[in-house]
Amino acid sequence: MFNHVLGENLEMQLQLFITLTTEMSSAEIVLPRSEVNKKLLKSLPRSWDMNVSVIKKTKDLNKMLLAETMAVIKACDMNDKQRVIRGVLVVIVGMDNRRNVKAVAATALRLRWWQ
Repeated sequence: MFNHVLGENLEMQLQLFITLTTEMSSAEIVLPRSEVNKKLLKSLPRSWDMNVSVIKKTKDLNKMLLAETMAVIKACDMNDKQRVIRGVLVVIVGMDNRRNVKAVAATALRLRWWQ
């Protein structure tokens, strides 16, 4: 079973999944598109549950290529990162004290909210 490893970023996980499916193909182990797509979505971390539900409801996993599924996942990831960055900027803009702005910005960088 292919699962998310704690501390592994999305790009690393997708690359490992590609490697696994390539090795399976070279060993003549063939899975239907829908099965490969479902396994990929199931392997994402729990924080992705909402995105996975939306993808399953709005996309036809039977027809999508693995590359298309990965493109959708990457688009969701970019949207999530941009939403967090906008949230941090709203907090920073809402601050009236320069010291507080620096503290919030430093905390955001330290926590790497957008990654």
